[in-house]
Amino acid sequence: MPANVAALFAIPLWAKLADRIGRKPVLIGGSLGCAVLMAAYLWSLSLGDYWLIFAIGILMFGVVYSATNGIWPAFYGEMFPARVRLSGMAIGTQIGFALAGFAPSIAEAIGGGRDGWANVALFTGGLCVLNAVAVATGRETYRVPTEDLGLASGRPSGVGVG
Repeated sequence: MPANVAALFAIPLWAKLADRIGRKPVLIGGSLGCAVLMAAYLWSLSLGDYWLIFAIGILMFGVVYSATNGIWPAFYGEMFPARVRLSGMAIGTQIGFALAGFAPSIAEAIGGGRDGWANVALFTGGLCVLNAVAVATGRETYRVPTEDLGLASGRPSGVGVG
């Protein structure tokens, strides 16, 4: 619950930063931060130190993860022109969510219980780095006018749409 309370404050701050400097830096920073802090969180779980678990959990899920969680809907939606935005978002995210549903099973298979936290941390970190690379190769959209979102760069709005 405290992590969710922290996220209530963190998400708008990350969104404001993304509006100022761009979506990509915030998403990349959040993804890489999650890679590091998830390893720290899993390590703290292996120690069984409740105060450390609590502190890292708030930092990880309430602050750092909020950078990605609060920005991805705008970033993904802005990759598509308005006429296919809903379908693009729905298809892309639902496939991703379906695949992510297997993550706990994969983590259990590679972690093998409480002592395998490092393997799970490497797996999770690898996914976070993969996300950062994917975001880095995407377009930056925070200064693109709404009517030009999802169009090939250099093409004026209204040309070839419809």
